[in-house]
Amino acid sequence: MDLTTDPARAHAPDHRPSGPGPVDVTAYLARLGRTGPRTPDASTLRALHRAQLASVPYENLDIQLGRTEPLSSAGVLAKITAPGRGGYCYELNGAFALLLEALGFQVARVIAAVGRKDDPAPVWGNHLALLVRAGGTTWIADTGLGDGFTDPLPLRPGRHTQGPFTYEVERLADGEWWVGHHEWGAVPGYRMRTEPLPLSAFAPHHLRQSTSPESSFVQTLIVQRPLPDRTLTLRGTALTTDGPGGKHRLLLPDQAAFETALSTRFGIPTASLDTARLYTRARTQTEAWLARRAPASSG
Repeated sequence: MDLTTDPARAHAPDHRPSGPGPVDVTAYLARLGRTGPRTPDASTLRALHRAQLASVPYENLDIQLGRTEPLSSAGVLAKITAPGRGGYCYELNGAFALLLEALGFQVARVIAAVGRKDDPAPVWGNHLALLVRAGGTTWIADTGLGDGFTDPLPLRPGRHTQGPFTYEVERLADGEWWVGHHEWGAVPGYRMRTEPLPLSAFAPHHLRQSTSPESSFVQTLIVQRPLPDRTLTLRGTALTTDGPGGKHRLLLPDQAAFETALSTRFGIPTASLDTARLYTRARTQTEAWLARRAPASSG
């Protein structure tokens, strides 16, 4: 099923993913606070995309606590529908794809490589994106980029503005696509292929990203949420807002402030989390980052 080249085929029932079994749509939509229409059209896709970004944070707290589970459809659904918790791209987009399919959307899970457009060696598999067919258009849906676009982007070349942010979609000479992030984004964007893959194809990438000492997700605690006019990021113990209004960073001084930021700024309940351990790790990471930024002693 290639949603980009054969719309008729994309809508054929015998090409629809079989999925892991019934999705508890009611529980999922309750997590999103979504009570509107469920028809598989562009308006519903846009509303669901916004609702997931507003309700489900991008975060790697389980990775920081060393309790990562193997990637599975049942696992991502259980995690994303749990009150207050979130995940990263494989989990967030993995679960979102299952919800969309349960509502009747045609969805393709596609491999991407976050980095520079001209990177000579893209790291394929460091990101999972979605292509969704709705209203006669193929859309790039991505609830797992951290500070990414709040509305799906049409899969066609051009620049797309959402509030103060502008995103670029470009068809590359090799048939791949470039999805360029806005200028205040944490990453430049990502290259993307359009061949559909099962969630299981991303299991090795999830294992590497969640357990390897070389992975940035293992090295640094991160929680993110896109807002209409800025992005909100907790990296280590540094709480940052960034956007057209400027960049503002606050170093959280203690565990209490850290817990308050998680609960009030990102909606993550802390009662079931080992926040003492998380804060200690985050503080160590930030201290190391500050040390690297400090000018060398002149002696």
